[in-house]
Amino acid sequence: MKKALLISVATWFTLLGSQASFAHTLTVNCQGGADFDHIQAAVDFADKGDTLLIAACVYEEQVSIGEKALVLIGGGKEVTVLTWSGTGSALYSGDAGLFIKGLGIQRNPPTSEALVWHDYSIRVEECFIDGRVRGGYYHGSINAQKSYVRELFVIGGQTISEISDCELSLVQISGIIFEAGNGLQSTGCHIGVLQFGSLAGAASLRDSIGCVYLNGGLDVYNGFGATESTIDTVHASESPTLDLHGCRVGTLSYGVWEYGPNLSIQECVVLGNCVIEPQHYPYSASNGASSQPDNEYLIEHNTFVGSCTIDEPSTWQAPTTNLVRSNIFAGPTVISAVQGLSLTYNCFASAPEFSGKLDESNLLTNPQFCDPILDFRLNQSSPCLGAAHDGGNIGALGVGCGKVKVKEVSWGKLKTLFPH
Repeated sequence: MKKALLISVATWFTLLGSQASFAHTLTVNCQGGADFDHIQAAVDFADKGDTLLIAACVYEEQVSIGEKALVLIGGGKEVTVLTWSGTGSALYSGDAGLFIKGLGIQRNPPTSEALVWHDYSIRVEECFIDGRVRGGYYHGSINAQKSYVRELFVIGGQTISEISDCELSLVQISGIIFEAGNGLQSTGCHIGVLQFGSLAGAASLRDSIGCVYLNGGLDVYNGFGATESTIDTVHASESPTLDLHGCRVGTLSYGVWEYGPNLSIQECVVLGNCVIEPQHYPYSASNGASSQPDNEYLIEHNTFVGSCTIDEPSTWQAPTTNLVRSNIFAGPTVISAVQGLSLTYNCFASAPEFSGKLDESNLLTNPQFCDPILDFRLNQSSPCLGAAHDGGNIGALGVGCGKVKVKEVSWGKLKTLFPH
């Protein structure tokens, strides 16, 4: 374990451009018997790149790292706790970077700032931070693993933050530099609310997310992509790109301006209401916008359990075809399409409200779920078998009621069947 930790620390300093071979190790124990009794005293004495080994204890103090790029290693997030109830953040790092592991940071009240880093990048491993974490201005990012963070705010410009196996009640990502690629990549995390400001996007893999709010204005760099994730609510408006693949979604609302990016939903199960409705943005060649909208829809191999509305505006002049195919619509369905939409090989449990002529490849029939309340796989007699555009089955899930054969069903589809 100690060897692995040393390798991790050395790798981190290699990334920071520090000379790890010249670093020293200092010890801290508030009960005595170490180099220092207080964390701040050790920080003041330390040189750039030094490691502080912090013993199990409750440290009631405020710590400012400055520009030293230190490594802070605690004895465990439950037993090595930094607590602060005064003004300012409990822990501050400047523009040189910071690596913390095995620490608990308790901010009183927890809605105040527990950890602030100004710029550059920080790494957080196996920590419990009950408070607000904020930073990443211009070029900064955060890499967090196996940690709890109450609230995370990343305001960055050119670096992608990465979190894995973390629990966060609120994450807010926003950028400040055009075309800079600021954003978030998360894997295996539990996130209460994920919000986006301008110039920021996120990629989610096998996450559990309560609410996703995309409000991009005219920001075409704003977007969200999720794979095999469980999301209670997705609300996207104005100009975001939305890409969902193999996800379980509670409710979905996508209201994009005609002049905006793309929507892709594939192999997802949407349990509640789904509304896909472009907002009528008054564009024209004279005001600098494109004379034709450029957003596209790809909606295929999904199972919509609740009501679903898919609308194209009356001014639609899209140069590309929008595909809605091989989906199961089990609830009431309204589809408005003037032109530019291909509606084929879908299964409607009841006749949809449709403004055009329904292609004969579409089926008006009961899809025959294994269980219309809990299990949205198809039974062996379903008319949706082999009826999709690609010769496969219509809908998002497989065939066969009863026990699930794990080897034959992806994680996302298992998550759809067994959300808990």
